[in-house]
Amino acid sequence: MILLADILAIAFIVGGALLCLAAAVGLARFRDTISRMHASSKPQTLGLMLTLSGALIHVLVHGTWDATTLGDLGLLTLIICFALGTSPIIGNRVGHEAFKEGLIDEANIARDDSAGQR
Repeated sequence: MILLADILAIAFIVGGALLCLAAAVGLARFRDTISRMHASSKPQTLGLMLTLSGALIHVLVHGTWDATTLGDLGLLTLIICFALGTSPIIGNRVGHEAFKEGLIDEANIARDDSAGQR
């Protein structure tokens, strides 16, 4: 059972690291702000959640259930909740400011919900 949990934890950590790498590559290669915003928020957040979930599984399996282990579990859970709470808000604000400043490529927009608000 411990071996299975370790394999699952390693798979989560490697998968999360690969998603974070994909976000970094997308951030460097995409050309407009909206595309970069998607590359920096969505796979990066999922990658962070997978990596921290792998660490959470490892601590759950190998922990001694003392105050330090419970503190680690609480801290990892709070970091996951904080990332889930802040990433959509930051992505929304970056997109709004990019739209306001005219930093978006109009040719790549399929639908403009705020066309009358300019």
